[in-house]
Amino acid sequence: EEEAREPNSVRQVAAEWLERKVRATRTAAQVERFLNKEILPSWNRKLITEIGRADALRLLDAIVDRGSPITANRTLSIMKRWLGWSVERGYIEISPVANIRPPSVEKSRERVLSEDELREVWESAGTLGYPNGPFVRLLILTAQRRGEVAGMRWQDVNLNDAMWRLSAEQTKAGRVHDVPLSGPALNILEN
Repeated sequence: EEEAREPNSVRQVAAEWLERKVRATRTAAQVERFLNKEILPSWNRKLITEIGRADALRLLDAIVDRGSPITANRTLSIMKRWLGWSVERGYIEISPVANIRPPSVEKSRERVLSEDELREVWESAGTLGYPNGPFVRLLILTAQRRGEVAGMRWQDVNLNDAMWRLSAEQTKAGRVHDVPLSGPALNILEN
């Protein structure tokens, strides 16, 4: 009740940001989870104006120290978006995380499955049954992201033209993307 009466509390400003800026995005659930798990518990009793650079660095250091350096990077990214929005809205004058660098260096994933490994995954997927087996096989056949294949809708698939159209809202890049469907992919979809 006390927090609800204080519109500049960290929790209230975070709730407003989620509602006004994040709720309609693809990553809303992930952002909210990071806020509730990583950020808000440490800053729960503060006003947004009381958050300083040292508070942010302590929070990130604690995440790294518990053995989660990539989580620390993601948390910083969310803090930058949230506190940058707070500056735009006039809740704070300057973002305390504006010039903080990611606490950990990330290595890009460059490994791909060999043909033998891919064949093994394909064959194993055949033993899984519906829906997991066909799902894994569609991942292989379309080379699309998990979330995109999981979110496939019949209205986006044209079986006659052997084409699957992903809208801008469905793709990570935010652009319309046409995915040609091979014979085996069409067979999976028809079944």
